[in-house]
Amino acid sequence: MFYLFLLGVAAAGGAIYLLLIAFGLFPGLKEERIGVLEPLPPNLGQWQTDEDSEAGRAAAAVGKKREVRFLFEEGGLLGAGKLLRQSRLRDATTNQILEVLPDETIKRQRIRKRAE
Repeated sequence: MFYLFLLGVAAAGGAIYLLLIAFGLFPGLKEERIGVLEPLPPNLGQWQTDEDSEAGRAAAAVGKKREVRFLFEEGGLLGAGKLLRQSRLRDATTNQILEVLPDETIKRQRIRKRAE
């Protein structure tokens, strides 16, 4: 019975600790403990021709042009948000959209601050 009590106290302490981080009651605590998210890509929301990736080179080989853009949706767990990559294929000569590819969710990494 005593072990169940200790387990309950440990669970309550862990829940309180996570709530402090999640609600941001102490400035800098979340960044210190779990790190900050890597920066968002430049030109957010703008279509750009993808010539560097393998998929972009494969599309160019068959007479298509691959375009990608990144979108950021606010919210999520701990305010992380969601980064999406949208892709589409265009005809290289007429510039007409041929195919819209499914959205891909990009996992952003957390970067921990190093002690100086």
